[in-house]
Amino acid sequence: MEAGKRSINDIFNGNKILEIPFFQRSYVWDILQWERFISDMEHVSLTNKPYFLGSVILKQQLTNSQQSVGDKRTVIDGQQRLTTLNLFFKVLSLKTGNQYLSSLFRLPMKSNELALLHNHNDVEAFNKIMDLSVEEIISSEDNVTRAYDYFVNHVDPSKLIFQNILTNIMFVGIDLGIDEDEQQIFDTINSLGVKLTTAELLKNYLFSRDQIQLYVDYWLNVFEKDGEAKDFWDTEITAGGQKRYFIDLLGLLNSKTARGGTGNIIAPAECLQIYEEITKVRNPWRGEWLDASFSMQGKRLRKKWHITYNKINPDGTIQRITEPLDDDALMENKIPGIDLEQLLANASSQGLPKTNIPAGNLYYWGPVDSSVAGFGANSVRANLGCSGGATYSDAELGVRRAKILAKK
Repeated sequence: MEAGKRSINDIFNGNKILEIPFFQRSYVWDILQWERFISDMEHVSLTNKPYFLGSVILKQQLTNSQQSVGDKRTVIDGQQRLTTLNLFFKVLSLKTGNQYLSSLFRLPMKSNELALLHNHNDVEAFNKIMDLSVEEIISSEDNVTRAYDYFVNHVDPSKLIFQNILTNIMFVGIDLGIDEDEQQIFDTINSLGVKLTTAELLKNYLFSRDQIQLYVDYWLNVFEKDGEAKDFWDTEITAGGQKRYFIDLLGLLNSKTARGGTGNIIAPAECLQIYEEITKVRNPWRGEWLDASFSMQGKRLRKKWHITYNKINPDGTIQRITEPLDDDALMENKIPGIDLEQLLANASSQGLPKTNIPAGNLYYWGPVDSSVAGFGANSVRANLGCSGGATYSDAELGVRRAKILAKK
C-alpha cells in the first residue's frame, strides 16, 4: 500500500484506466454537494491555495503486455468526487470551448477513450454527457444527468481559473496492490462514508464488466426487477444497535436505575439531579447535540427520510450507520409540544417521538434535510429539535458521554 498527496493530474495522467466496480451503487451526490463543490472551486480559483477534496483509494488490476494502456485500477473510494470532477470540467470545457479541460479525463493512447469507466447504473448517462460536443440541457431523473444540468445552469466561467483548480485540488491517494484487502482498508479510512450493501458486494464478486450478459440473463430480475426490489437489496439491515443513547439515558435517570462508568449504581437523588440538569425549565440555558442527523436520500420519486448515527461495535470500534427513518416517527413540529414522560416510555426504535404521542410541554421540531438533533432547556421551555444547522456551534452546547449497558 502506498499513500500520499495526489493532484488531479496524478490521478488522471493519460495512461491509467479507473474502473468503478460495475455493480457499485449509483452516483448519489445531489444539489447540496453540487452547490458546495462550485463554491469550493470558485474559492480555490480566487485564493490559489491548496484545497483538500477527500480520499481516493485505487486498487491495482492485472494487465497484459498487449494492452495499449498498461495501468488499470479499481476505484475503491472516490467514486462521487471523481465523477463530479469529470462532469464539472466537461461543462467548463463546453462553456469555454477549451478542449484541453475535457481531454484531461481521456486516454490519448487508447483512441481518446474515457479514463473513468462507470458502473452499470450510470455508464450510459455518464458516457453520453462526456461525449457531448455542445452544451445542452438533458432532462433525466438519474443523478449524473441532474448534476450535469445543475452545472450547466450554475457554473460561471468568469469566476473560475482552471489552472488554479488543477494545481491546488489535492486528494489523499492510497494505492493498493492486487492482493490487499480493499474492504478492510475502506472501512478503516472511510468510516464516515456509506458502506457497500450486501447486494453490491455480491454482484461485484460474482460478475465482472465483461460478464454483464450472464447477470442480465439470470440475476437482473432478482436484484433490479423494479424500484421496490432495488430498494430492498440496497437497504442495510442492522442487528441491534445503539441509536437511542440519549432517550435511553434519560429513561434510566428518570427511573433512578442509571449506573456509573464502572457499573456502580448511581444514587436516586443523583439520578434526579442529573435528569433535571438536562430537562428542567429554568436558568441558565443548557443544551447538547445528540448523535443523530437527518437527510433525504434516493431519487426524486423514491426519496426517503434517513437518520445517521454512530454504533459502537463489541470490539470498541465506531461504525457510522445510515438507515431509513421509522415510519411512525413524528415529522411535524409540536409547539408547545409533546409529553416527555411518554417519549421516554414509548419512543421509536431510533429515539424519536411517535406520531401518536400525547400532547405535553416539551417543544418539538421535526427533522429537516441536512439537519442534526439537539436537546436544550432554559427558563422558558425545554425542547427536542431535529432541525439544527449542522455547522452551528455555541459555547454553551456540550456532549454528554454515556454508555447504555446491556441488561443482565
